[in-house]
Amino acid sequence: MRFMKLGLSVGIAATALIAGLQAPASAEEYLWTTGGYGLWQADPENGRPGDSIKACDTSSDGWAISVVMTWGATGYRQVDTRGHESGYCSGWASGDLPEGTYVDISVEEIKSNGQGGLLHRNWQLFRDRVA
Repeated sequence: MRFMKLGLSVGIAATALIAGLQAPASAEEYLWTTGGYGLWQADPENGRPGDSIKACDTSSDGWAISVVMTWGATGYRQVDTRGHESGYCSGWASGDLPEGTYVDISVEEIKSNGQGGLLHRNWQLFRDRVA
């Protein structure tokens, strides 16, 4: 009986400690790739619009960052840092989406292939649900 009480006390204390150490949830997600990152802002917060994406280039390697968000059969948003030097972030591409909508967000490096097309590398995919 004494061991059972001790085990229960330790379990409650551990749960309280873990719950106390967890940071508050943020509506912003950083989606990293080589040379930069994309941002997914799920909910409006601190002046940032909700259901939004943004692209940021952190490396002067000649590659731009592209962020594409799709949902449903036809939903599409895209931002990139083409034409800007590193250290640049695009503006937010935003618009309200119905709660419960699943979104797929891809982040990748892109650059011109010199023939009117784009080269792509380091592609990352993130999936979330609008809450």
